[in-house]
Amino acid sequence: MSLNMLDIVIIAIVFLLGTKGILNGLIKESLNFIGLIGGIYLASRFNLGIGEFIGSNFLGMTNKAGFELVGFISIFAIFWFSVLLLTPIAVGFSKEKITQKVDRYAGYGVAIVRYFIILGTIMVVINNSQVLREKFSSYSKDSFFFPILSEVGSVLLNIENRKNNAQLEANSTIKEENATMENNISIR
Repeated sequence: MSLNMLDIVIIAIVFLLGTKGILNGLIKESLNFIGLIGGIYLASRFNLGIGEFIGSNFLGMTNKAGFELVGFISIFAIFWFSVLLLTPIAVGFSKEKITQKVDRYAGYGVAIVRYFIILGTIMVVINNSQVLREKFSSYSKDSFFFPILSEVGSVLLNIENRKNNAQLEANSTIKEENATMENNISIR
């Protein structure tokens, strides 16, 4: 295993940001993890339906991309803020039950995983943007962690399923257009 400069930067970022977990402790970091990652996970899967409801009923939108964005932000924000509201209660109940050393080290571990996953979602965004991918390709070409982070982010953001759905929609549209053309030809 050889690490390039991007890998070293990734490791440094994850471990430095993970130090916040030492301060927060296990329970708070775990709930932060659930709020952020769970919010992204849920929002990436259910954003269209919620976005259509909010966009068409309250915002007067008709654009699918707008529906997806509104749905994603709404689901993510509601889930994340709900978990944040529960955090002080959970921390209060568990403060005496966990030794301070275990609490801090476990919090550090959870924070490292959380930031690793967050970097994975960022890598997916970079990978899916042609401009960013071209600028970033020289750094990510021989990276050990970039493909791992990209795969983690793709799973979290439901990228493969979205691509399959887009392909199915495109195929359905083509079939409908072909059927319309065949009907027009047979009518003549």
